[in-house]
Amino acid sequence: MKIFPELGLTKYFHKADLEIRLAYRPIWNKQEGYGFIHKTQRHSISIETFKFLFDYKGFVPFAGLGYSFNHLNMTEYDRGTKVQDKRSVQFAPLLIFGWDIRPTRVEWMIIRSNIRWTPWLSMNIDGNKLQYNDVEINFLQYVVYPDRIIKKRDFKKQQVSY
Repeated sequence: MKIFPELGLTKYFHKADLEIRLAYRPIWNKQEGYGFIHKTQRHSISIETFKFLFDYKGFVPFAGLGYSFNHLNMTEYDRGTKVQDKRSVQFAPLLIFGWDIRPTRVEWMIIRSNIRWTPWLSMNIDGNKLQYNDVEINFLQYVVYPDRIIKKRDFKKQQVSY
């Protein structure tokens, strides 16, 4: 298990109760033993859309689809000497589902968890497939809606002027 950052920009559509998100994720892994080092890197930019399914007292699950642009890299070293360095750029579909913890639909901040899977993402290396189809679990994301903060501030200013 490793921890990776994720940055995203989201547009929420209130009436439809769905979101469209542009997300960036750098993912890397390193395995080593007996003088051999295997490193993989993946930089993904994805466009995702997901629909909230229902609201059960603040627990709001969602499901959706996306498409990602992926820059893949695999490097191997044997006793300090680089023996392989392969790169690939690929587009791949993805599946996403998760849930929000939101007391109301107008909160300026919520907590979100989601699971993302890119099942068909792999790189061919000398006739073999190196799979990049890990399940990504984003647990307890902090989501802020800046436009709601602005609207809340403006509403409070209106209330004070009476």
